[in-house]
Amino acid sequence: MTGPRPVPTRASGANPAPSDRPILGFDLGGSRLKAGIVVQGGVVRMEVRDLPRTGRSPQVTLDFLVEGLRDLMAREGVRESDLLGLGGGMAGAIRFPGGVVVQSPHHPEWRGFPLRRTLASRLGIRRVMIDNDANVVALGEARHGAAIGSPDFLCITLGSGIGGAVVLGGALWRGIRGMAGEFGHIPARPGGRRCACGSRGCLEQYASAESLRRFAREHRLVARGVIPPGPDAPRSLVEAARSGNPEALRAFDEMGRWLAVGIATLVQALDLPLVVIAGGLAAAFPLFEDRLRQDVGGHGLAPLLQGIRVRPGTLGDAAGVLGAASLLVGVPPRHGRPVADLPLASGDR
Repeated sequence: MTGPRPVPTRASGANPAPSDRPILGFDLGGSRLKAGIVVQGGVVRMEVRDLPRTGRSPQVTLDFLVEGLRDLMAREGVRESDLLGLGGGMAGAIRFPGGVVVQSPHHPEWRGFPLRRTLASRLGIRRVMIDNDANVVALGEARHGAAIGSPDFLCITLGSGIGGAVVLGGALWRGIRGMAGEFGHIPARPGGRRCACGSRGCLEQYASAESLRRFAREHRLVARGVIPPGPDAPRSLVEAARSGNPEALRAFDEMGRWLAVGIATLVQALDLPLVVIAGGLAAAFPLFEDRLRQDVGGHGLAPLLQGIRVRPGTLGDAAGVLGAASLLVGVPPRHGRPVADLPLASGDR
């Protein structure tokens, strides 16, 4: 595990929390933990920690999460009793609002795990809400970022895998079991690569950080000196592509091609006008944007696919933390709830 990497003390576009009581928020992905404290001024302090790469067990992962949250609270001088509550996002299928991890391809050690109840007990925080990580990112971007003013949109998160969320009429649609939006497991290539979910040919096997790692291995990019050795091949590929390396650029061209397939499928099913690309790889959007835009219109009915707006998220790592904090406001109905949870500041109208 590397040490915490601080990010700016206030997220760009952040709006106030609903009261002067701080909210602890986190976003636990496949490879990183993002955590922050949200108060009236926005994200006061936020950090990112790399998860252990080996030796994961239910207890190891839980201890890592609890330790990270406690460390952040201690540094900011925030006690459990000071908090309005804890909101969190977790990669995988999460039963909402119960906060049970049904299945997580990136955290197979947690299956049917009562994360909400366990965190409440371990941290001594009474109000805890846990949702899918892509859902909380969508909440963050809807309320504070790239989707402000757009009541209907898709959010696709690109990280270790691919997550997704659907916002309809200003409300986050969770589905009848609270687990809608698993876009990464759309069968993009039936019978294709084996996915961590147990199926084959899932979209995330062709357009995610894991697909970039596979590309680097299959094309021997380390041995050929295209990228340096080390565990973070996706980041190295981004840097190489930005420098104009043709092999690295080809990896992102392939990513854009497969994302076009997935986006065209989703837009034709739901007829939504906006797609927000968020997550750790959203910063690489310019590297695959051209291929995505060129190809997306060729995968179905032209009237449905013309004029689709595709844009990157604007909040970076803060999106999930801000969205998770918003879970603490109000009581969500069974299928979804308005995303405009946190009150508008006068300058945001």
